Amino acid sequence: MSSKRTTWCLVRLTYYSSPYLCRTLAHFSGDVVLYRIVGTLSEECVELIRASLNAGEGEILIRPEDLLSLPLELLPEEDRRILLSAVDDLTEDTVLKLIRR
Repeated sequence: MSSKRTTWCLVRLTYYSSPYLCRTLAHFSGDVVLYRIVGTLSEECVELIRASLNAGEGEILIRPEDLLSLPLELLPEEDRRILLSAVDDLTEDTVLKLIRR
C-alpha cells in the first residue's frame, strides 16, 4: 500500500447516445460518457456510504435508486452539502461515482 495520501472525488457520469454527437466528436457509434468532478469527500463519509451500499474496495457507483439508503444524517456537513448538490439535477442517464485520486 502506498504511503501517498489520496482523496475521494465525487464524479457525475452522464451518458449520451446521439449519432450527431458521435459524428461531431469523430467518435465511433455508441455511448459517450461525460465525467464531471463535483467535489471531494472525506474518508469518513466514503466509509459510511460504502457500508450503507455494501460496496467492496475501490470505486463506488451510486445509482439514483441507491440514494434512499444513504445515511445523510450521519454524514459530515460539508460532505452532505456536496452530495446533495450533486443529487439536485440527476437524470435517468446520470449516475454518481466515488473514485480515489
